[in-house]
Amino acid sequence: MRFWWVVSLFCFLLPVAEANVGWQVDLSRPESWKPMLAWLGNPDPHARVERTADGLRFVVPEAGKGMKWMLAPSWVHTGRYRYLTVRYRARGILLNPNDYFLYLNDSSDLPLNSRFMITLDELRADGQWHWAAVDLRARGVRPYLSQLAIHLQAAEPHAEVVVGELAFRESLPPGASPSRLAERPYREQVLPLEQLERLQVQPSWLDNPSARASASRDAEGIRLRVPDAGRGMKWSLRLPQPLDLRETPYVVVQYRARGVAPSNDYFLYLAPDTPTLPQSRYVPLRLNELVAVGKWRTVVAPVPEASQPELATLAVHLQAVDPDAEVVIRSVRFVSQPRPTPLSLEDDLPAPRTAVGTGYAPVDLRSRYNGSLRRVLVPGEWKGYQFGASQVVAAGVPFRVATGELNVVTSPSPVGVASVSVPLALQRQAPTEVYLLLAANFPQWEEPSYGGGALYRVQHPHRLMVQLVYADGTSEELFPIRVSTRRQEVVAGIDVYVVPAASRVREVRLRDGMRLGEFGICALTLNVGKRRFDPALWRVSVPTHGRRGRWNAPTAVQVREESGLVTLESANLRVQVDTASGIRLRAVEMLPLARRVLVEPAPLFAIRAWEGGA
Repeated sequence: MRFWWVVSLFCFLLPVAEANVGWQVDLSRPESWKPMLAWLGNPDPHARVERTADGLRFVVPEAGKGMKWMLAPSWVHTGRYRYLTVRYRARGILLNPNDYFLYLNDSSDLPLNSRFMITLDELRADGQWHWAAVDLRARGVRPYLSQLAIHLQAAEPHAEVVVGELAFRESLPPGASPSRLAERPYREQVLPLEQLERLQVQPSWLDNPSARASASRDAEGIRLRVPDAGRGMKWSLRLPQPLDLRETPYVVVQYRARGVAPSNDYFLYLAPDTPTLPQSRYVPLRLNELVAVGKWRTVVAPVPEASQPELATLAVHLQAVDPDAEVVIRSVRFVSQPRPTPLSLEDDLPAPRTAVGTGYAPVDLRSRYNGSLRRVLVPGEWKGYQFGASQVVAAGVPFRVATGELNVVTSPSPVGVASVSVPLALQRQAPTEVYLLLAANFPQWEEPSYGGGALYRVQHPHRLMVQLVYADGTSEELFPIRVSTRRQEVVAGIDVYVVPAASRVREVRLRDGMRLGEFGICALTLNVGKRRFDPALWRVSVPTHGRRGRWNAPTAVQVREESGLVTLESANLRVQVDTASGIRLRAVEMLPLARRVLVEPAPLFAIRAWEGGA
């Protein structure tokens, strides 16, 4: 008899009072640190972790011996809390430049030594307090942290390190500076678009190919299109001459994407002439790392180690969650070190940049601003966090914005309400629509139960609602429509949204229901003229896209088994599970739509054991 277990994993952040700190190690729990004797060749079985008045004391009693301790950390928004800082006091330790003091596993496929955040030789073993820090953004550390480890080697008896703080911070504390990677001269190799024009379609490489998929070149770049929602396509290219990427081990892709499914399958695949490793070892970028909001973005990723000596073949993959999904590739470069390509706030505003129609009444929010876009938007992606002018037009709507540091209305608590009162003069008018210029930031792995990956769009009312409070005391809650796409969605960055108004508006509230995501109101404009959007669009809370069909009347689930293949089928759903070798999902099909949901066979669940060492 076989049993299938669904395991829900809940991670809890330690509460911290300081807003600058995202997560920190609980110094009152030495038992949380597990000694990993199998991780090193000379373990001291008497090594220990103790709680002291100054912090956690890591001790290796015997000279010439060592110990590694592992802690299971929480997932952290490493895009915002970019610095991992350690306040420590050390004496008697061996300052080995080839092994780590602090190790961080972010569940990526990067080589082991890239996870060495701080090496032993970076510590000062003089018995005094010091700071050590690492810039997680510069290292490309992802948010989903599975292991944090500390390692000591004793040069003298009773070698020790006392840790007074180990925290993920938004900014460095006074006296701390990040450890620096060895910098190499900047070099780049550009992959010519003329070569990408020769991408060859590979419909046999996936289970749900679109017969109408296409790849073409125009003035914007290489345009990959999949017109059919729920379908996909893969394209491949064999380079005329292999590229040696050992001196340029980062790939930089400038792209614009929309309608792309956030799949865990690859977006970009880079392989040598004769690949011998599993496919995942040649993947620098996955589909769920694309920001598919229809705006130009740049993504940087390390080239897989197995592909660096010889890049002979590349492949690109696109899966459509919406009709007419596309990715436009403007450039592909391989560089020696990543360099930021920040945007200005005005660059991110949607077109058109001239007003569409008349009757707009921008609201002056100067007395309501309580925060800075520096706190709301993803750090590092922007040239600055202040508008250059007090009047902007975005998506055809004029807005009045602030040019100072305080330029956004935010909720005073992580989950709460941002509120804007409409001036009395405007309360006398009956608007047809309310337009909001919103800033949003969605960290990766906001809610792993939704599938993880890069969260760039929300469509769920429990995450965000706009509440209109009318002059007569009534109110209604609506999920906004993004003006540029006419869909009920809120995307990362700055964009324009609209909700219909039924009467004179007294107050506009933004209800934030996300744990780590952040929203802010940059500007508010009432439309007291002709409507641009039909109120009927809001009768369905979140519109669906793609194929529609009539559901069959429910029936009991039928179970069949043949040669290890278990089929569970009802009137509307068929699921096939292969139990011949392990437990793998073979197929998931929505019968009324004749649509296969599963892109490729996958394990029903996976367990990763970390006893192998670090």
